[in-house]
Amino acid sequence: MSHKLIVFMHSSAETFNGAILRQVTGIFDEQQVSYDVRMLHELSFDPVLSLEDYQNSLEGHYSAFMEQEHEYWRKADEIIVLFPLWWGFFPALGKGYLDQVLSYGFAYELEGESPIAAALKDKQMSIILTSGSPYEEMKANGLHDQLIDTIDRTIIQFCGMTMNRVVHLGDVIQANDQEKQAMFRQVRETFSK
Repeated sequence: MSHKLIVFMHSSAETFNGAILRQVTGIFDEQQVSYDVRMLHELSFDPVLSLEDYQNSLEGHYSAFMEQEHEYWRKADEIIVLFPLWWGFFPALGKGYLDQVLSYGFAYELEGESPIAAALKDKQMSIILTSGSPYEEMKANGLHDQLIDTIDRTIIQFCGMTMNRVVHLGDVIQANDQEKQAMFRQVRETFSK
């Protein structure tokens, strides 16, 4: 049976990103797909990976927080990251979460300088991102493709996962209600498959 993990990286659920999250969970409820949601802004963790935690992870010793999150990732066959594009990447909270969860020995190992997939091998990752810039503008100037390629190569493939679905909803700050409804339809169409 399929199980999804949604990693919500916005600092508030009372946002357009929160409305998208409700769309996705509604689809999964309709499909009777099991899922977990990690609301990063509600978790009690320091997003700065300490030197001690980093060094311990190299020896296979993880903080209680890391071990708890590893279990969520192990259980899922698809991980969905939902985030607003802030200063060209994940919000700091999301980046800090990934720094801790995608730890050595769990998400990857190295043979020399080449990554070897570990616990995440054969899992899928999907991306839902929102931006203030219009999607068409980011696509035309190459920023969209560059961002997705960076996430795919440096996170997804590095950890042995495969890219599944990408939804980029642009111009969300300026969007009117009709445009937002079209964005919700795009999410529904993508995640109803």
